[in-house]
Amino acid sequence: MLKPNVAFCSQPMRSGAIGNAAGMSAAAAGSSATASGALPGRRIETAGVAPTAPVSPAKRRRRKAAADRPALAGSMKHSSRRRGRSSPPTCGDDREHTQVLRRKRDRARALFDACRAAASDRGGATILCTMPPWQGGVMQGPVDDSELETLGLPGARPGEDGSDFLQPGMRVGRYRIEALLGHGGMGAVYRAGQIEPVRRTVALKLLRGTHLDTLQRAYFEVERQMLAQMQHPAIAQIFDAGTTEAGAPYFAMEYIEGLPIARYCERHGLSLDARIALFAQVCDGVQHAHSRGIVHRDLKPDNILVTEVDGRAMPKIIDFGIATAATRLFADGSGGVEIAGTPTYMSPEQSGFSQFLVDARSDVYSLGVILFELLTGARPAAGSRTRGLAADGTERTTLRAPSQALEEAGGRRLADVARARGLRPGRLRALLRAELDFVVAKAVRHDPAERYASAGELAEELRRYLAQRPLIAVGDRPGYAAGKFLRRHRLGFAAASAVLAAIVLGLVFSLYGLLQARTQRTVAEARQRELEQVAAFQQSMLAGIDVEAMGEAMLERQRAQVAQSGDARLSDAFERVSGVLNGADVARDVLDRQLLARARAAVARDFADQPVLAADLDSAVAEVYEAIGLFAQSEDAARSALTLRRAQFGEDDRRTWAAAAELGRALNRQGKQDEALSVLQPAWDVAGRTPAGPTERLEVGIELAQTHSDRGELAAARALQQRLLDETANVEGTDPDRVLTLRGNLGITLARLGEGAAALDEFEQVYEARRQADPESEGTLSAMTNLSAARAMNGDFEGALALQRASYAIRLRTAGAEHPATLNDLSNIASSLIDLGRFDEARPLLEQVIDARRRVLGPEHFQTLRSTQNLAAMLDRSGHGADAVELQRQVLEARRRTLGAEHPDTLKSEDVYCSILKNIERIAEARACAARVYAARQRLLGNAHPDTLRSAALLAEVERLDGDAAAAIGVLDPLLTELRAARGDADPEVLFLAARLYALRRSEGDLAGAAPLRQALLDPLLARDAAGLPASLRRARKAAEEAVQDAPTIRGSGSSTTPKR
Repeated sequence: MLKPNVAFCSQPMRSGAIGNAAGMSAAAAGSSATASGALPGRRIETAGVAPTAPVSPAKRRRRKAAADRPALAGSMKHSSRRRGRSSPPTCGDDREHTQVLRRKRDRARALFDACRAAASDRGGATILCTMPPWQGGVMQGPVDDSELETLGLPGARPGEDGSDFLQPGMRVGRYRIEALLGHGGMGAVYRAGQIEPVRRTVALKLLRGTHLDTLQRAYFEVERQMLAQMQHPAIAQIFDAGTTEAGAPYFAMEYIEGLPIARYCERHGLSLDARIALFAQVCDGVQHAHSRGIVHRDLKPDNILVTEVDGRAMPKIIDFGIATAATRLFADGSGGVEIAGTPTYMSPEQSGFSQFLVDARSDVYSLGVILFELLTGARPAAGSRTRGLAADGTERTTLRAPSQALEEAGGRRLADVARARGLRPGRLRALLRAELDFVVAKAVRHDPAERYASAGELAEELRRYLAQRPLIAVGDRPGYAAGKFLRRHRLGFAAASAVLAAIVLGLVFSLYGLLQARTQRTVAEARQRELEQVAAFQQSMLAGIDVEAMGEAMLERQRAQVAQSGDARLSDAFERVSGVLNGADVARDVLDRQLLARARAAVARDFADQPVLAADLDSAVAEVYEAIGLFAQSEDAARSALTLRRAQFGEDDRRTWAAAAELGRALNRQGKQDEALSVLQPAWDVAGRTPAGPTERLEVGIELAQTHSDRGELAAARALQQRLLDETANVEGTDPDRVLTLRGNLGITLARLGEGAAALDEFEQVYEARRQADPESEGTLSAMTNLSAARAMNGDFEGALALQRASYAIRLRTAGAEHPATLNDLSNIASSLIDLGRFDEARPLLEQVIDARRRVLGPEHFQTLRSTQNLAAMLDRSGHGADAVELQRQVLEARRRTLGAEHPDTLKSEDVYCSILKNIERIAEARACAARVYAARQRLLGNAHPDTLRSAALLAEVERLDGDAAAAIGVLDPLLTELRAARGDADPEVLFLAARLYALRRSEGDLAGAAPLRQALLDPLLARDAAGLPASLRRARKAAEEAVQDAPTIRGSGSSTTPKR
């Protein structure tokens, strides 16, 4: 708790703490970092700055006094209010201390500006200008000229013989160097030939190298996966990334033969509109990357190459995200700030001391500067900006309007620029002043919140300009919207004005009011979307991470480091350990502890006073946790989001519904159906009364229906799922992915209701639709799992096994060995092997699944119990009944505790238990057990349900073994009569029961009663070609074959101990 001050003495607020130990200067910290193994950057003399003068004794004493002041502990990213404070100085000391620091700040700013000026003199090359440690705009500690340096790739400035660069023919990974294309402060770019697995020419960018630690490797792998996701016509594809043997990261990119966009426009004499249309395509590409969490940080004309495809100009953005990677990888931890980019095009937050504020809107600033250059034909000159420091330490920069810059360049320059764009000077000036000056000004605002919220919004603005529609940047200037409308329709108005002047005049004013209102609404909506876009951007930073590739790459780098030690015993030990590790599981743990857990803590700490944004960020983290299979963590984040949204918006807001659906899904994934129902039912009670259409309403309904299904409330689940499907059919624009999810869930419910054929048909259609869209998406894999279970239910075990193996191979590679979905696939494979009698293959798989699920999900999780039941069934069928019965008894007791005695899954477990008792000849116990299950299923499911029919067959078999064949016949005979009347003689269940009843009557010598069954039902089935039978009839045919044998075998004819999927 802060104590009240005893005097009104102001103290500079420090937003963080220096990264060095107290008393260590920035230069000393840099030296320490170099000594620890980082590759030192090449120092160059900053242009325009005199060499450092000798230090006088008085100056040395002042430096020592400054260095001895108490330093704050912590990171630059955290506020001093949370990380502690230095001892408060006295009032007099504080004034003197502040004046000294201000003088040093001004000196550091002059040095930094000189570094930026030097970069501008180098033709816009990318550099890294390093600043000493700063806190809230005030430098902590002494500084002199030597503390400012420009960092480049080792060898970025070659010697006279050029030996510092890679030579043609040298190898970097799978690439052979062909020629040097260019070099700059961040690295060198080579044309290289890829040797394997395909041969092609690539542009290979080698970044300034350094030895990467574990966290840096994790960041590099995240960056690599994010960059590889980008697929857009306006972005040069990044094919690969890795590190050299020396540890220097590199990126392999699409090789583009083209001209920088500014040079292309000038050389081809593009008109003003053509330039803007071409630039809008660039904005589309940048927006695509932003939607996947990638910020370029170094957008400039030289990084936008234009080539021609079929005679049409096609822009290609290169180096996307590499500046981001460099900034993350090469921060030396000294408390200094490395700023990657090209100064002319840097946003204030990027070129200042607020690097953690850099996001997609920083790229929007750079796009604004590029647009300035395309409009005026030149980069903003050094005198075209006004500079100063904002309170947060960032550089407050104002770019002069394009029209003003052209006027100041002189009439001849204005005429040349206008001629190159096919316009008269006066017309160009008018177009710039009327609208395009406003677009540039909005894009390069100092405050990111005042810029266009995204590159896509800038592209839309430019296309509004081309279509003669009002621009958001211009605002509601009187007469502006009406004037744009008139220009769009000038021919029609000119023709009508001669005869309908009065009518047209009234129409114009009416339309002006309407369009003005629309423009104002558009501006308001744009502001409202800004916070939502920030949250969406944060979510996209981690969405779609390939944890398998990331984890395997981390293990591979560890293997390489161990190999470099030269210790054979250490290498052997590592191979033994890595053999039992799964890379995806390692990556998942790193993502949780190093990124996501820290993100949640940061949200709670830094956004406590912004609950709306905090809820969006918690929701984003919950979705990422769900995607990588950490459902307990997903539940925590989703619960926080729901609590915040309920407090802010109430129960009847769509954002609250979305949070409820997210929490319900996380609870369902953990088997907490009762808790899920308590969350989802109140949300649906509100949402269900509203008209169909909102996506959030549909999400709540889908999750609630699935909860009903998982709780065994199948009628309620089916009714709600069918209602939602009927509603989506009448609502245009419904997300097709959600419709497929709903159909898949309906298929699960149909399967649980015993409607195997209907479930199989639903799953086949869903799988085909998903496979065509993306063969390895999560939706496709879930559809494969459901379809395989439906095939097995209908007797097609080989078809089920093939799908299960394919799904498991994909999940193991992409999600890891212990992801719940991967374990589910492995369990299903074991089930199919058991169905096929391949017990020796099935047992180790089941034991592996049970062990993993006990550790990951808990011993009484429904999936853990399901796998244990599968193992018990396998033991029973392979002749280990004593072991099987004890194991199944434990499963049954656990399900009674967690689900209740009459839950469908509990009854299935008891049914399996009865069958095992029968098979180990504990007949009296088996008969009482089977009678209890049959009665419960008749009451809950009805006589026609497949589970009820299986219970009837089991009870009849146990009664026959107990010597009471008459009782057995009394169970099956009326049931078969009822089923034949309802379904006909061709139904698979009718034929199965007929085979069981025929065997019973024959064993009792009742040939008169048995003969009609054989003639009407069994002989026609046996006469059919076995190879051509549908899967649903194979079980019935097998039972018929056993029944007509001279010594019919009925063992296992009742409730099968086939594993439950």
